[in-house]
Amino acid sequence: MKFTRSQLAAIDHKTGNLQLIACAGSGKTEAVARRIAELLKPGSATSNQPRNIVAFTFTEKAAAELKQRVYERCEETLGSIIGLAEMYVGTIHGFCLELLKSETPQFLKYEVLNDVQQILFVDRHSKQSGLTTSTDLNGNHLKRYVDTGRYVSALSILRESEIVQKALIGCSIVGGMDAYQKTINDRSYLDYSGILAEAVRVLRADNALRKRVKERIKHVIVDEYQDVNPIQEAVVEELRKLGASICVVGDDDQTIYQWRGSDVRNILSFEKRYAPVKLVKLEDNFRSSEGIVETARAFIEQNSQRLSKRMKPGGAQDFETGDLVALSFDNPEAEAKYIAATCKSLIGTSIKEPDDKTRGIAWSDMAVLLRSVSGNAAPITKAFRSAKIPYLVIGMNDLFETPEARACRELFYFMAERSTQAAVLKAWETANTGATLSNLKKAVLAANKSRADMQKKEERYSVYSPQRVFLDFLENAVIREVRWSHFVRQRAKVDSPMQRTIHHEDAETVFGGVQGQGCA
Repeated sequence: MKFTRSQLAAIDHKTGNLQLIACAGSGKTEAVARRIAELLKPGSATSNQPRNIVAFTFTEKAAAELKQRVYERCEETLGSIIGLAEMYVGTIHGFCLELLKSETPQFLKYEVLNDVQQILFVDRHSKQSGLTTSTDLNGNHLKRYVDTGRYVSALSILRESEIVQKALIGCSIVGGMDAYQKTINDRSYLDYSGILAEAVRVLRADNALRKRVKERIKHVIVDEYQDVNPIQEAVVEELRKLGASICVVGDDDQTIYQWRGSDVRNILSFEKRYAPVKLVKLEDNFRSSEGIVETARAFIEQNSQRLSKRMKPGGAQDFETGDLVALSFDNPEAEAKYIAATCKSLIGTSIKEPDDKTRGIAWSDMAVLLRSVSGNAAPITKAFRSAKIPYLVIGMNDLFETPEARACRELFYFMAERSTQAAVLKAWETANTGATLSNLKKAVLAANKSRADMQKKEERYSVYSPQRVFLDFLENAVIREVRWSHFVRQRAKVDSPMQRTIHHEDAETVFGGVQGQGCA
């Protein structure tokens, strides 16, 4: 595989802090994986053991991809590596939790509350957790169930963000935070924000732990650094203070999580704060065509505060005039008709993959991004049905009014003696899940037997369970995994398809859009 000079500079960097400014589609994951393999190469003063390297990714999905890539590159260049599983590749939250559990006996018995469990915990202990003793900006006491979500969000902001203390004078939620922290500690729980806060605390205060971490961790790699928030940056900074070389990978032009507390100033000021730093710019975009790269660059360069870089097309796709257009239409129907005609004309068009192999464009290569599915999708889906184009809508309003949800609801109405076998059968036929009529009839008869058993006093409590009824119905109807080619052909006839995750790369689909998220 050929690498650019910038990629080679990143791969070959062995010691000291490194900042990779990675433009979109610049092959950063490959560069990071090969750099890790280089760091593990034996026989030099800069050689490391897998346990000496920590790589932070923004999501578990990204972690899985990087792990696989690191394993493959190590196998290619180094052969079998002993102890590769001791390298940490995952989220900062995961690292901090592992640190607390393995290094601090106090936290061995602690359990982690997810977002839903945290809200339920605050509702259950509304006074002790500070909810009902806190007030809003108008001095009104917060209410259980009504204000819980906002209260929990405020607690996360207070613990994860950089706070101006003077601005919090008289803010009752600050006192509520102390009450919440005591309540959660007394019951041996951690929430997501607490994991990070406690990790920073022990990294700063526990000298024995600091010594162990210093001996173990030599290199820290932080992916998507532009989206790191203040408490996550504090974790990185503490590891740097213990002697680890820090490598950050990111692009300030791709900052998208500021609403979650991320601070783009971290990446803008990294070179100064972590000096000396080797700066490497990965500017070649190997993913997009020249037209997309040039248009995106012209747009993003209007930002006044940004790192100096210039994204360049890497020749990944051929580009011709007309591939990228901006059009106006008299009405939504005309626009939808144009989109449908364009989709049909693109099917089979030859495109080049990163490995230089060519293939024809499939339905699954196409996406229509909408500002609002509920507000803008109807003309497009109508045009797709008229043109016999298979599609799926991802993200939507009125989820419980989809045919699938109505079918599920009809089943439970039936179990509660508010519907009939015929109505359940018709609802599931309409849902077009791919189940055969004979299997659906079998499932309805089984549900009828369960309902009869529930009516027997001695059987009622041993049989009744909504989850069990539903899972039994799916099992009897043989609805385990939908064959996507069949599903989308059927689904093209349905007005409002339910949100689904596609697991088969050959699934025929046009990605409809995301409600409320804007264009991505």
